[in-house]
Amino acid sequence: MTAYPFNSAYDCVFHAQHKNLYEQYQRFISSFEVRTIPHFEAAEIPSTYILPNKPSNKPPWSLKIPSILYTTHNKSESTTHPLALQLLFAEIRHNYSNHQPIYTDGSENQEKVSAAMYAPPSVDTVRPPNNSSIFSAELYALLLALQRIQSHKSSKFIVFTDSLPSLHSLSSFKITHPLVLQLLEFYNVLLQKSETTVFCGNKKVDSIARTAWNSDMSSFKVPYSDFKPFSTKYKNCFWQLEWDTLVINYIEYSPL
Repeated sequence: MTAYPFNSAYDCVFHAQHKNLYEQYQRFISSFEVRTIPHFEAAEIPSTYILPNKPSNKPPWSLKIPSILYTTHNKSESTTHPLALQLLFAEIRHNYSNHQPIYTDGSENQEKVSAAMYAPPSVDTVRPPNNSSIFSAELYALLLALQRIQSHKSSKFIVFTDSLPSLHSLSSFKITHPLVLQLLEFYNVLLQKSETTVFCGNKKVDSIARTAWNSDMSSFKVPYSDFKPFSTKYKNCFWQLEWDTLVINYIEYSPL
């Protein structure tokens, strides 16, 4: 519900009125907020970092999908010689020699994640909130690339990323994910000044993304799904506590 501030039930849940009446008249069933917010806080879900799911500013069917090449992902790194992959990358760079290259990557280290963009010679990094998914970090890296494109003088760009899930989410038009929707909307705005091709198969920025692990967290927000493990952990602990406090928590039986 935190991710849907435009939902008609949002105020009823998070800004309920007359809370004190439920304390005075305990025979009445408390409102949903009074019953659930204590659990929400006990689960330590970082609600301030949850990205709202807003509807698209444009009709979804009018959004264009970027041109995506899966050339390098058709080759398995475990069965393909590194020189063959390098030759394939060199061929792609030759075919798009009039495009400005931009490289993106996301990195993960326990609860920390980071995103990086490298548009020679410029470098930009960001560290999303702790416990964000690596998928969100990869999407934020692509957003950094689009921000760079917006301020660049060139009109043609080629964005390299090794995140296959990110590319699949764009090609499959997964606009239920707020970051994917942001990417598609941003890309369509940039279509007026540039021709952007997004495709995967490069690890140049991995080391840059790692350097951002120890930087300060940004104000970027992530989808609520990134924090589902918090609620799952709390739910399991709550159920375990309920079980442990039962007087009889096992079944006695006698062998036949």
